[in-house]
Amino acid sequence: MPADTPPRRARKPPPPGLDLTNQSPGPLPVSDTGSLRDGNVSLNMQGLRISSDDSSASGVGQDDKQYIVMQREDMDVLRPLGEGTSGVVQLVRHKPTDQLMALKIIPLGIAERERKQILQELRVLHRALVHGERADASVDSDAGGVASCGGEGGTREQQRVPSIISFFGAFYADGAIHIALEYMECGSLHDALRRRGAIDERVLKGIATQVLRGLHALQQLKIVHRDVKPANVLLNSVGDVKLADLGMCGELANSFSRLRSWVGTAAYMSPERISGADYSFNSDVWSLGISLWECATGRYPFGSADLTFWELLHDIVEGDALGDPLPNTPSLSVFLVQALRRDPSERPDASALLHHEWVRDRTPPPGTLQAWVKEVVGAAPSAGIDLFE
Repeated sequence: MPADTPPRRARKPPPPGLDLTNQSPGPLPVSDTGSLRDGNVSLNMQGLRISSDDSSASGVGQDDKQYIVMQREDMDVLRPLGEGTSGVVQLVRHKPTDQLMALKIIPLGIAERERKQILQELRVLHRALVHGERADASVDSDAGGVASCGGEGGTREQQRVPSIISFFGAFYADGAIHIALEYMECGSLHDALRRRGAIDERVLKGIATQVLRGLHALQQLKIVHRDVKPANVLLNSVGDVKLADLGMCGELANSFSRLRSWVGTAAYMSPERISGADYSFNSDVWSLGISLWECATGRYPFGSADLTFWELLHDIVEGDALGDPLPNTPSLSVFLVQALRRDPSERPDASALLHHEWVRDRTPPPGTLQAWVKEVVGAAPSAGIDLFE
C-alpha cells in the first residue's frame, strides 16, 4: 500500500437492533370479506377504521368517530406524480369535495417491514387527524378563539395540526392500500436544494419555524418522527411547509419514555440513534439541524457520497465536520450549535427551539416563503412528488 494512502477504518459490529437482512413478505392479513386487518387497523373498500387500543377493530362503536369513509369510486385519477420501491403516487380529484389529493397506492406484496411502516403511517396520520379535530372543537367552543397558525397562507383545514401533511382517508382495494394525502404541489426541500443550492437565511427561518411546529405537534402526541430530512419536508405554492412520510414514527408511552429501535435514514440520525442508544423527541431536532446545515451551505456536512456506514457513524458521533459553518449568520450558527449538541441531555427539544432568538427575531415578512417557492419551482407546479423517500 502506498505510504500516502490512509488506512481504512476498522469495521465495527452493527448497533443493537440493526437488522441488515432482507425480510420477505409474511402472510397477508386479509379477511374473507375483503378487509385488511392488523392490530387496531382495519381497511376495506369503504374506508379506514382504527380502534382506540390494540384490540380487534371490529369493536369500535359508531360514536367513536374512528371510521373514515373513502372509496375508489370517489377518485378521478388525473396523472402520476411519482413512484418508489413500494408503490406509486397519483394526483386525483376527490369528486365529493372537488379537492386535489395525492393518492399513495401500495400493493401488499411488499416486504413485511415496509408493510408495517405503511400501517404505522396510517396510525400516526389518524392520531394527528383526531387530535386536530379535537383542537378545532376546542376553538369552536370558545367564542373568541382563533385557530393556531400554520404556514404563510394555510387554510383552517390545513392548520388543524401545524406543519404535518394533511390526511383525508384510506381504503383497501385490488390488493393495495390507498392513502389520500394533501397535495403539496411544489415538491420537497430536497428538490429545491437540487435546483438552487444554498438557501437564504430568511427563507430557512420560515422553513425551520414550520418544521419545529410540526415536531412540537408530534411531541404533544408522544410521537418521534425518526426520519426528518429535506426529502421529507414538502412545500406548496402558498408558503406552507409540511412534514411527510410518517411510516418511521415511533410512539412513546409518555413524555419521559425513550425508544431504542433503529429505523430511518442513517445520514440524518442523531449520535445516540446511529450508535444504538436510547433516544427521545430531541433526536428529531438533530435531524432538523443537519438538514438546515445542508440547506444553508448547499452541501451535506459529513463527507462524500461513497462514505461507508462505519465512517459515517464515526463522523456523526466523534467527528469535527460541523465546527462553525455559518460565520456570516451568527444567530443561525448559535441555533445550529444547540440543535447539534451530541449529548442529547444538552440538546433542546422543538418546543424550546421555537423560543430561540433566531426563530423569534427578524421574522421574515409575509410572502417571503411563497415568493421563494415560486422562484425555485417556476410558475408551473412540480411535475412529480416522491412520498416514499
